[in-house]
Order: sequence, then C-alpha cells, then structure tokens
Amino acid sequence: MYKIPGELPSELDLVLADVVRELDLATAERGVFPTPFHGLAVIEEEVDEFKTEVRHGTRDRQRAEAVQATAMLLRFLLDF
Repeated sequence: MYKIPGELPSELDLVLADVVRELDLATAERGVFPTPFHGLAVIEEEVDEFKTEVRHGTRDRQRAEAVQATAMLLRFLLDF
C-alpha cells in the first residue's frame, strides 16, 4: 500500500521493521545458514519457543518469539 508522505507508520510497518531488525542481528551474529537442514533446525527451534510462549507466556514474549520465528523463515528464503 502506498503511504502518503508524513503519514504515521502502520502496524504492519512496525512489525516488519522488528522482523528486519531481528533478521539483521541474527545474520550479523551467525552468518547465513550453512545448509537447508541447519536452517530447518533453527526454524523448528524458534517455532517451538513460540509455541511454549503461546501456551504459557505473556503477550510480549509471544510477540518476541513470533518475530524471531518470522525472521528465521525470511533468513531461510534469502539464503536458499
């Protein structure tokens, strides 16, 4: 969607900014996934952490884990 100059960022803009920050941080710290299987293992770990937070965590922790899982999925798409 086109944004009018000066318009406040939408909720989607804010979420995507968080995901891109997480993606940049993870890539800077760990580089690219060496293999698709390694990428899958990291994604599964992040999704498991997200599931745990959905079951037992706060809304803030759920959101944080969702951002991390999304970032790892994007990382996979970019690496392969």
